[in-house]
Amino acid sequence: MGMTEETTNETTRLTLRPAYLVGVTIVLLVAVCITLFFLADSGGNSEVRQPVAATTQTAPPSPTEGGAPPQGAAPGASPAQDPAAIAEDDEGQYHGYEESLGAPLERLVRKVDFALMESLILTGYGPGHLEFTEISLRRFHGEAYHYQALTIELDSKPQRFITTLERALAKWAPVSKLVREHDESGAQRATVMLMGRPTHTLTFTITPAKSPEDLSEGKLAIVIDDMGQSANYAKKLAELPYPVTFSILPHMARATQVARIAHEAGLDILLHLPMEPKGYPGVRPGPGALFTTMDKRQILATLHDDLRQVPEAIGVNNHMGSKFTQDTAGMATVMGELHNKGMFFLDSLTTPGSVAMQEGRNAGLALYKRNIFLDNIRDVRSIRRQLEKAQRLAASRGQAIAIGHPYPETLKALQEWGQRTNRTARMVPLTALQPIR
Repeated sequence: MGMTEETTNETTRLTLRPAYLVGVTIVLLVAVCITLFFLADSGGNSEVRQPVAATTQTAPPSPTEGGAPPQGAAPGASPAQDPAAIAEDDEGQYHGYEESLGAPLERLVRKVDFALMESLILTGYGPGHLEFTEISLRRFHGEAYHYQALTIELDSKPQRFITTLERALAKWAPVSKLVREHDESGAQRATVMLMGRPTHTLTFTITPAKSPEDLSEGKLAIVIDDMGQSANYAKKLAELPYPVTFSILPHMARATQVARIAHEAGLDILLHLPMEPKGYPGVRPGPGALFTTMDKRQILATLHDDLRQVPEAIGVNNHMGSKFTQDTAGMATVMGELHNKGMFFLDSLTTPGSVAMQEGRNAGLALYKRNIFLDNIRDVRSIRRQLEKAQRLAASRGQAIAIGHPYPETLKALQEWGQRTNRTARMVPLTALQPIR
């Protein structure tokens, strides 16, 4: 139609008509214009836009696809990768061109894993206390991430671990949220949320108290007396990488705040009950003290008032009391009332003549007694030597209790002790020890 063939003896040639040349020229001009348009549109961005599904790192398959990791493996451990389509979300909708979330969930999941391991180490545990119950591959807006359900075995209430984990999450994954709950059986649980999605479910189990025959591993509990005057000191104690027990004096200006700090950190709390010393009135035990001149009614009224000052207390130990703890009638009254309230007594042993053990047994009370004073000499090196002594005692006897005071030297020694990796005794809350019956 636009061209004809003319045959000669030697060659065959094409003859183009003028109308055809005009049409070809117009088509070429249009093609050039379209090409220039697209080049101009992409020239401001050197990266070619691609579907998120084509640029997102693929994630490993779920345990049902590739096999569950071995028990005790670090969080986030996974089998070989699966380049399967991550183009569908939980509802099966394709989001190949969905806008990037900016912080891929799987990357954040790994940061939560780091926070979990750090919290286990800082609270004196390790990977052996962690067990996977589920690892599954989930998707959110075309992005694959791992959901993990874990059981964590602890020696005491999980509050201390949870508080440590909250601090670690704030450092590693500040966009995360930790939600606490209980399951149907009453077990305590916590769920880590990222971008509104649950990524880690933690179930806490408490190891039952061991019998005296099983205490050969050596457990050391540290009690800090005279607490209640400094919230800042209390915060620093609560940040130690092992638990300490707070013994709080009643009627102190910061007693309520200090008790709250200890409670939020999951630490054991005692009432540091003032009692008459031999040197009274030259040596004064402070407000709320019990005296040998008091009758039973006065002792009970004072004791009740002191307990109201520290309602979080689960037990009592004596502040001073070298005279009162030798008074049979007075100690019998105190022990009987503590038994009625379901509390225990720790004898600080400020005098070898204390009748606390005798009267506590008569009342059927759970009892503990101090083995070592840490800071009679306020010197960091001396306190460290006392810690060494307490550790050896715990290793040989199975358990030991050391008592210190809120001195700067004591805090420094305890902080240095927390950096040691060769401790032969495990640092535990007071209630993790076997009481004396």
